[in-house]
Amino acid sequence: PIVDLQGDPDLDVNKLSAIGPRWFDVSLKDSNPWDIMHAAEAYFLRAEGKLKGWDMGSESAEELYNLGIRNSMKFWANGLMWNGETITDDDIDAYINSTNVPIATHDAPTPISDIPVKFDAGNPDVAREQILTQKWLALFPDGWEGWADVRRADLPKMYPRIVSENPDVGPDELMRRVTFVSGEYDTNGDAVQDAITKLGGPDKGSTRLWWDPAN
Repeated sequence: PIVDLQGDPDLDVNKLSAIGPRWFDVSLKDSNPWDIMHAAEAYFLRAEGKLKGWDMGSESAEELYNLGIRNSMKFWANGLMWNGETITDDDIDAYINSTNVPIATHDAPTPISDIPVKFDAGNPDVAREQILTQKWLALFPDGWEGWADVRRADLPKMYPRIVSENPDVGPDELMRRVTFVSGEYDTNGDAVQDAITKLGGPDKGSTRLWWDPAN
């Protein structure tokens, strides 16, 4: 039965928590557009690949990094205003060329990193951290994609956590995966046990997945 939320049947979860033709304008019924990957993410991926010596096209890692920033800022600034002004190309250029580094705050007296925005082509370790940090910013608010990137690359650097409510993941450790829920054990036990044998570790939040190497 449909649950009436706040007296309005249109707020029922059965109408709000799915994606499909019924939630789109009829003119879009055959396309159902949905964001999969923004251009900025693709540029940052190519920049990281370029650092690894992969064939990522003719652009340099720095050029791809700058294109990632530029596309991200243009995408998020589209139609948005700050203090009555739009983000201009000059604003983006100023950010890309900024040599400012993270500063201390009241709850983080020691900055976690000292990298600027301006790309350091002569230092691959710094360049990689810059790419993953700016990619993290560009991915907002896609927390799942950001979490995957942090697990895979252990970047950007994270401030220490104070406490953890998960006994398998320490306060200064990172949750590596979502564990199987009890309902899966109850109704799909054989498949769960088979999956656990392929994990390379126990069914815990601290167990790394195959694409999440420790080095």
